[in-house]
Amino acid sequence: MQDRRHACAVLGLTEDAIEKEIEDRYFFLMKRYKHLDADEQPSPGEPIFAKINEAYRFLIGYTPLQPVVFRELGWKEKVQHVRDNYMMEITYSVVLVLFIFAVGVGVTELYWAFKAGTNDVGVYSPTDFPMSEHAGKK
Repeated sequence: MQDRRHACAVLGLTEDAIEKEIEDRYFFLMKRYKHLDADEQPSPGEPIFAKINEAYRFLIGYTPLQPVVFRELGWKEKVQHVRDNYMMEITYSVVLVLFIFAVGVGVTELYWAFKAGTNDVGVYSPTDFPMSEHAGKK
């Protein structure tokens, strides 16, 4: 795309179209052309999918992301990159580990309560058990 006039003409808009009009027209055209059958072609004289996409990207000022070469980053940039791109995954992982830990503690409490012969967890005292019965001691 070289100029705004050509990009607006591809989308079927006037040159003074605002961003909302551009987006509405783009999504209208995407819905129209996206569900064409494999053997079906757009109507003659209408722009093809790639030209619509190119015109939309030009009008909204889209710039493609540059690939990040992780090896070339310093340690501060690496930490920032991980924070920016993987924070949700890190959060889910920490929550999952804490949940598994909590379940493990709960199961251990139930095991020791059962071994002490009580039905209520937390009623037994660790002194009720000789040290030889605890895990890791023989």
